[in-house]
Amino acid sequence: MTAQPVACALLLVLSLFATRASADDASSEREAGIALQRYVDVLRRQDAQGVALSFEPDGSMAHEGGTPIAGRAAIRAFLDSFSSYRIVSHVMTVTSVAAAGDQLTQSGTYAQTVRTPEGQTLRVSGTFVAAWRHQADGQWLLWSLLTASPGARDGG
Repeated sequence: MTAQPVACALLLVLSLFATRASADDASSEREAGIALQRYVDVLRRQDAQGVALSFEPDGSMAHEGGTPIAGRAAIRAFLDSFSSYRIVSHVMTVTSVAAAGDQLTQSGTYAQTVRTPEGQTLRVSGTFVAAWRHQADGQWLLWSLLTASPGARDGG
């Protein structure tokens, strides 16, 4: 076999691997996007247990500059402490995705409107980084969620 056919065969094999990786990344991105939407849905419903189950058992959430809340029980307890607040709206928009094997990171923006127990409306927005891992059972779970915002605004 001459060098040219060998090189062509090698390029064909490499392109098949690259196509497979792209297909896997696209599938992972789609599945993690669905997992993020599920997370947003349970958060909107203020289902603290559902939010906690969106994380790996030792996963964590944190707001920039704050102490991370690690573990499902701690996440649920933290969210339960806000049970007298009402989420009016919550939106998370992914602006970039990076996938590597069984891990995927989504970066983006969020906007949330909350009614306090006193009836005050707060609007908060900022950025987020959601780090997901693909589990053996096929689901994607958060191992880390970090948010940052310039501050809350009084909505009246």
